[in-house]
Amino acid sequence: MLVLSCDTSHRLGSLALCEDEQLIAEDHFEPAAEKILVCLEDLLQRQHYDLKDIDLFAVTHGPGSFTGLRIGLSVMKTLAHLYHKPTVGVSTLAALALTYAKSKRCFGVPLMPLLYAGSDEYYGAVYACDEDHMHMILLPQLVTAANLLLQLPKTTQLFGEGLVTLLNSSKVKSALQKRRDLVVDSTANQGPSPHAVALLSLQAFAQGKDLLHASSQPDYLRVSEAERKRGVELDYGA
Repeated sequence: MLVLSCDTSHRLGSLALCEDEQLIAEDHFEPAAEKILVCLEDLLQRQHYDLKDIDLFAVTHGPGSFTGLRIGLSVMKTLAHLYHKPTVGVSTLAALALTYAKSKRCFGVPLMPLLYAGSDEYYGAVYACDEDHMHMILLPQLVTAANLLLQLPKTTQLFGEGLVTLLNSSKVKSALQKRRDLVVDSTANQGPSPHAVALLSLQAFAQGKDLLHASSQPDYLRVSEAERKRGVELDYGA
Protein backbone atom coordinates (compact mmCIF):
# COMPACT_ATOMS: atom_id res chain seq x y z
CA MET A 1 0.00 0.00 0.00
CA LEU A 2 1.40 3.38 -1.04
CA VAL A 3 0.92 5.97 1.71
CA LEU A 4 1.31 9.74 1.50
CA SER A 5 1.52 11.27 4.99
CA CYS A 6 1.59 14.90 6.05
CA ASP A 7 2.18 16.89 9.23
CA THR A 8 1.43 20.61 9.52
CA SER A 9 1.02 20.82 13.29
CA HIS A 10 4.41 22.50 13.87
CA ARG A 11 6.44 25.40 12.54
CA LEU A 12 7.87 23.23 9.75
CA GLY A 13 5.58 20.95 7.77
CA SER A 14 6.63 17.55 6.46
CA LEU A 15 5.59 14.92 3.91
CA ALA A 16 6.53 11.27 3.53
CA LEU A 17 5.95 8.67 0.86
CA CYS A 18 5.92 5.08 2.10
CA GLU A 19 5.36 1.64 0.63
CA ASP A 20 3.58 -0.06 3.49
CA GLU A 21 5.91 0.51 6.47
CA GLN A 22 8.99 1.22 4.35
CA LEU A 23 9.94 4.88 3.98
CA ILE A 24 10.62 5.82 0.36
CA ALA A 25 11.26 9.55 0.74
CA GLU A 26 10.33 12.56 2.86
CA ASP A 27 10.57 16.34 2.59
CA HIS A 28 9.83 19.49 4.58
CA PHE A 29 8.09 22.78 3.79
CA GLU A 30 6.64 25.92 5.30
CA PRO A 31 3.08 25.06 6.42
CA ALA A 32 1.09 26.96 3.79
CA ALA A 33 -1.31 25.41 1.26
CA GLU A 34 0.71 26.37 -1.80
CA LYS A 35 3.93 25.13 -0.17
CA ILE A 36 2.40 21.71 0.54
CA LEU A 37 1.30 21.27 -3.05
CA VAL A 38 4.66 22.31 -4.48
CA CYS A 39 6.55 20.05 -2.09
CA LEU A 40 4.14 17.18 -2.71
CA GLU A 41 4.45 17.43 -6.48
CA ASP A 42 8.24 17.57 -6.26
CA LEU A 43 8.38 14.59 -3.88
CA LEU A 44 6.23 12.41 -6.14
CA GLN A 45 8.08 13.42 -9.31
CA ARG A 46 11.46 12.56 -7.80
CA GLN A 47 10.20 9.08 -6.97
CA HIS A 48 8.35 8.67 -10.29
CA TYR A 49 4.89 8.46 -8.75
CA ASP A 50 1.63 10.28 -9.39
CA LEU A 51 -1.17 11.25 -7.02
CA LYS A 52 -3.40 8.62 -8.59
CA ASP A 53 -0.94 5.98 -7.34
CA ILE A 54 -1.56 6.83 -3.67
CA ASP A 55 -3.64 4.24 -1.82
CA LEU A 56 -3.93 6.00 1.53
CA PHE A 57 -3.62 9.62 2.65
CA ALA A 58 -2.61 10.34 6.25
CA VAL A 59 -2.45 13.61 8.16
CA THR A 60 -1.97 14.79 11.74
CA HIS A 61 -5.24 16.31 12.92
CA GLY A 62 -4.11 17.85 16.20
CA PRO A 63 -3.37 19.23 18.57
CA GLY A 64 -0.97 21.87 17.25
CA SER A 65 -0.95 25.02 15.19
CA PHE A 66 -4.56 26.03 14.47
CA THR A 67 -3.76 27.42 11.03
CA GLY A 68 -1.35 24.64 10.12
CA LEU A 69 -3.79 21.89 11.07
CA ARG A 70 -6.60 23.43 9.04
CA ILE A 71 -4.34 23.70 5.99
CA GLY A 72 -2.96 20.17 6.19
CA LEU A 73 -6.33 18.58 6.82
CA SER A 74 -8.00 20.52 4.03
CA VAL A 75 -5.34 19.66 1.44
CA MET A 76 -5.16 15.95 2.26
CA LYS A 77 -8.93 15.50 2.47
CA THR A 78 -9.36 17.28 -0.86
CA LEU A 79 -6.77 15.12 -2.59
CA ALA A 80 -8.26 11.94 -1.13
CA HIS A 81 -11.72 13.01 -2.31
CA LEU A 82 -10.48 13.80 -5.82
CA TYR A 83 -8.85 10.37 -6.19
CA HIS A 84 -11.50 8.45 -4.23
CA LYS A 85 -9.03 7.22 -1.62
CA PRO A 86 -9.32 6.99 2.19
CA THR A 87 -7.78 9.48 4.62
CA VAL A 88 -6.69 8.64 8.15
CA GLY A 89 -6.28 11.24 10.88
CA VAL A 90 -3.40 10.74 13.31
CA SER A 91 -2.93 12.38 16.70
CA THR A 92 0.04 14.75 16.71
CA LEU A 93 0.90 13.53 20.21
CA ALA A 94 0.87 9.87 19.16
CA ALA A 95 3.11 10.65 16.19
CA LEU A 96 5.49 12.55 18.48
CA ALA A 97 5.63 9.60 20.88
CA LEU A 98 6.39 7.10 18.11
CA THR A 99 9.00 9.43 16.58
CA TYR A 100 10.72 9.73 19.96
CA ALA A 101 10.52 6.02 20.77
CA LYS A 102 12.12 5.02 17.48
CA SER A 103 14.83 7.69 17.54
CA LYS A 104 15.80 7.02 21.18
CA ARG A 105 15.10 3.27 21.10
CA CYS A 106 13.09 3.59 24.32
CA PHE A 107 10.38 0.97 24.05
CA GLY A 108 8.07 -0.27 26.78
CA VAL A 109 8.27 2.85 28.99
CA PRO A 110 5.62 5.57 29.44
CA LEU A 111 6.25 8.52 27.11
CA MET A 112 4.63 11.93 27.38
CA PRO A 113 5.08 14.38 24.50
CA LEU A 114 4.30 17.96 25.48
CA LEU A 115 3.19 20.90 23.37
CA TYR A 116 2.76 24.39 24.82
CA ALA A 117 -0.80 25.66 24.35
CA GLY A 118 -0.30 29.11 25.88
CA SER A 119 -1.67 30.58 29.12
CA ASP A 120 0.30 28.09 31.23
CA GLU A 121 -1.49 25.15 29.58
CA TYR A 122 -0.07 22.15 27.74
CA TYR A 123 -1.24 19.46 25.36
CA GLY A 124 -0.11 16.07 26.53
CA ALA A 125 -0.83 12.33 26.48
CA VAL A 126 1.00 9.25 27.69
CA TYR A 127 1.83 6.30 25.44
CA ALA A 128 3.87 3.14 25.57
CA CYS A 129 5.50 1.95 22.35
CA ASP A 130 7.19 -1.22 21.19
CA GLU A 131 8.69 -1.98 17.80
CA ASP A 132 5.33 -2.57 16.14
CA HIS A 133 2.53 -1.22 18.31
CA MET A 134 1.55 1.66 20.53
CA HIS A 135 -1.03 1.83 23.27
CA MET A 136 -2.43 4.85 25.05
CA ILE A 137 -2.04 5.16 28.81
CA LEU A 138 -3.39 8.68 29.28
CA LEU A 139 -5.77 10.32 26.79
CA PRO A 140 -4.72 13.49 24.92
CA GLN A 141 -5.76 16.46 27.00
CA LEU A 142 -5.19 20.09 27.85
CA VAL A 143 -3.65 20.47 31.31
CA THR A 144 -2.15 23.21 33.44
CA ALA A 145 1.44 23.06 34.63
CA ALA A 146 0.24 22.72 38.23
CA ASN A 147 -1.78 19.58 37.50
CA LEU A 148 0.42 17.96 34.92
CA LEU A 149 2.85 16.02 37.10
CA LEU A 150 0.20 14.77 39.52
CA GLN A 151 -1.31 12.26 37.11
CA LEU A 152 1.77 10.81 35.43
CA PRO A 153 2.63 7.11 35.80
CA LYS A 154 5.95 6.26 37.44
CA THR A 155 9.09 6.51 35.26
CA THR A 156 7.29 8.55 32.58
CA GLN A 157 9.66 10.24 30.15
CA LEU A 158 8.70 13.82 29.28
CA PHE A 159 9.85 15.50 26.08
CA GLY A 160 8.71 17.87 23.35
CA GLU A 161 8.83 21.55 22.53
CA GLY A 162 6.50 22.39 25.40
CA LEU A 163 8.92 20.99 27.95
CA VAL A 164 11.30 23.97 27.79
CA THR A 165 8.47 26.33 28.73
CA LEU A 166 7.26 23.93 31.42
CA LEU A 167 10.68 23.80 33.06
CA ASN A 168 10.71 27.58 33.40
CA SER A 169 7.92 27.31 35.97
CA SER A 170 9.17 27.49 39.56
CA LYS A 171 6.19 25.38 40.67
CA VAL A 172 7.11 22.65 38.22
CA LYS A 173 10.74 22.66 39.30
CA SER A 174 9.60 22.23 42.87
CA ALA A 175 7.16 19.45 41.95
CA LEU A 176 9.87 17.61 40.01
CA GLN A 177 11.88 17.37 43.19
CA LYS A 178 9.07 15.19 44.53
CA ARG A 179 8.82 13.13 41.34
CA ARG A 180 12.40 11.98 40.89
CA ASP A 181 11.13 8.90 39.09
CA LEU A 182 10.24 11.04 36.06
CA VAL A 183 12.73 11.34 33.20
CA VAL A 184 13.03 14.77 31.58
CA ASP A 185 14.54 15.11 28.09
CA SER A 186 14.68 18.78 27.12
CA THR A 187 16.80 18.07 24.01
CA ALA A 188 14.01 16.38 22.02
CA ASN A 189 11.84 19.19 20.65
CA GLN A 190 11.41 18.34 16.97
CA GLY A 191 8.05 17.83 15.31
CA PRO A 192 6.58 14.44 14.50
CA SER A 193 8.21 12.39 11.76
CA PRO A 194 5.93 12.00 8.73
CA HIS A 195 7.09 8.38 8.63
CA ALA A 196 5.61 7.92 12.11
CA VAL A 197 2.38 9.47 10.83
CA ALA A 198 2.32 6.92 8.00
CA LEU A 199 3.00 3.99 10.35
CA LEU A 200 0.20 5.00 12.71
CA SER A 201 -2.19 5.54 9.81
CA LEU A 202 -1.54 2.02 8.52
CA GLN A 203 -2.32 0.55 11.94
CA ALA A 204 -5.51 2.60 12.24
CA PHE A 205 -6.62 1.80 8.69
CA ALA A 206 -6.12 -1.93 9.25
CA GLN A 207 -8.44 -1.65 12.27
CA GLY A 208 -10.96 0.55 10.48
CA LYS A 209 -10.26 3.44 12.85
CA ASP A 210 -9.75 7.21 12.53
CA LEU A 211 -11.01 7.49 8.96
CA LEU A 212 -11.69 11.11 8.05
CA HIS A 213 -14.72 12.39 6.19
CA ALA A 214 -15.59 15.61 4.39
CA SER A 215 -16.89 17.17 7.61
CA SER A 216 -13.96 16.05 9.81
CA GLN A 217 -12.36 18.90 11.74
CA PRO A 218 -8.97 19.26 13.48
CA ASP A 219 -8.78 17.99 17.05
CA TYR A 220 -7.59 21.21 18.67
CA LEU A 221 -8.32 20.14 22.28
CA ARG A 222 -9.10 23.81 22.90
CA VAL A 223 -10.78 26.73 21.14
CA SER A 224 -8.72 29.44 19.47
CA GLU A 225 -8.20 32.80 21.17
CA ALA A 226 -10.63 34.43 18.75
CA GLU A 227 -13.25 31.77 19.45
CA ARG A 228 -12.66 32.06 23.18
CA LYS A 229 -13.43 35.79 22.99
CA ARG A 230 -16.67 34.94 21.18
CA GLY A 231 -17.59 32.46 23.91
CA VAL A 232 -17.24 29.34 21.78
CA GLU A 233 -16.79 26.07 23.69
CA LEU A 234 -15.60 22.67 22.50
CA ASP A 235 -18.09 19.82 22.67
CA TYR A 236 -16.12 16.98 24.20
CA GLY A 237 -19.13 14.72 24.04
CA ALA A 238 -19.29 14.74 20.24
